[in-house]
Amino acid sequence: GTMLGKIEFEGQSVDFVDPNKQNLIAEVSTKAVKVYGKGNPVKVVAVDCGIKNNVIRLLVKILESDRKEPLFGISTGNLITGLAAGAEVYKMSMANRGQNQPVLNITNRQAFITAQNHGYALDSTLPAGWKPLFVNVNDQTNEGIMHESKPFFGVQFHPEVGPGPTDTEKEKGTTITSVLPKPGLVASRVEVSKVLILGSGGLSIGQAGEFDYSGSQAVKAMKEENVKTVLMNPNIASVQTNEVGLKQADTVYFLPITPQFVTEVIKAERPDGLILGMGGQTALNC
Repeated sequence: GTMLGKIEFEGQSVDFVDPNKQNLIAEVSTKAVKVYGKGNPVKVVAVDCGIKNNVIRLLVKILESDRKEPLFGISTGNLITGLAAGAEVYKMSMANRGQNQPVLNITNRQAFITAQNHGYALDSTLPAGWKPLFVNVNDQTNEGIMHESKPFFGVQFHPEVGPGPTDTEKEKGTTITSVLPKPGLVASRVEVSKVLILGSGGLSIGQAGEFDYSGSQAVKAMKEENVKTVLMNPNIASVQTNEVGLKQADTVYFLPITPQFVTEVIKAERPDGLILGMGGQTALNC
């Protein structure tokens, strides 16, 4: 659980409060039965556990089920949308909380960095007509759902968070239907068989090698996708150029990262793509 504590300033003592000993539900729940929209033919019972006033306002307003207004649920809204569809919710063994949680759009395999704060998730019991939209890259839990024919969808993360990250800011967009996959509009994946990765420039002893390590991760990622990798790296003692290991580059050129040598390697290897973001400013300048 969460470690309890209190923050005090010198000369300003505060009492320690243990929220685990408080009946928070009783504090936020109504003590008497309240009736809204008396006389309406349809009756809905709301069990009050700290219900928001806006929920009450929406409950007393009847909406036809066949209306086409877009529905967008965020965090708890995603859980409620899933429950309304017929899925089930479970308590996670480890909650997802933080600003840098990676999620994957299942429809087009696009990854995003998101802010999250939830301890419950939808399971795999979505009924026909619904399908998962996002999944958490770390623990493979559900991060969003969508209806296959209606503009209804939800996300478990927080695209509206102020501090960021802002990768999924468009998900809260005013035109929800614009982010839903449409026939013929979903980006197709470009199939490649060989890529050229430009490594970092020459490193000297004591110099930071962050691009050397990021480049090695790029090599591993390509190998996991069964893409042949050609690496240009002038650093002989680089982690990218290890001969031992299943996820090392297929071909290594120990050449300077200059336009002349890069052009020669491209002519010789004829790669389908070029990755230069892992080579730092040297590769970008080239």
